[in-house]
Amino acid sequence: MVNERIIATYLNFENPLLINDLEKIQTKYEKLGASKDTPGITRTNQKFHFRMAEATENHFFIKQALHIYQLASRLSSLIFKTERISSIDLLSKISRVNETHRQIINLIKEKNRTDLLSLSSDHASLFKTELSMIISRRYDFQVNFSERPLDSIGLKKNTPQSEAL
Repeated sequence: MVNERIIATYLNFENPLLINDLEKIQTKYEKLGASKDTPGITRTNQKFHFRMAEATENHFFIKQALHIYQLASRLSSLIFKTERISSIDLLSKISRVNETHRQIINLIKEKNRTDLLSLSSDHASLFKTELSMIISRRYDFQVNFSERPLDSIGLKKNTPQSEAL
């Protein structure tokens, strides 16, 4: 979560080809999601977030992000293997990520750093929740991706349910 906030804070909105690259990566993510290719989804999600890290143009942040995203990809693979998730829930999860990634791209286009920080934190928070459940050996859990209330830009609304996450 800290890494996502650092990237959102230092991302250069004027980075050449950033928007184009993110849109291409996101299109690939959507195709892989439709085919439920979870290894491909994991790799492509890593590319999406790493491209944002590259846009910080800070070698320390880029190196740190690469390390974190490699670890996160391994953990994502574990989540997909461990989590008991139906096809419908998987598609809902993928749809939520697609929506969030598209909103991230739009916030970068708008150069809206404040909302980018919030949305990036929220996006990382769901991953943290899933991982926490696995670490605590709660293999029976399911996150309902379709019932997380969001406001107009995709940020969590302040509800007792969302605050518990």
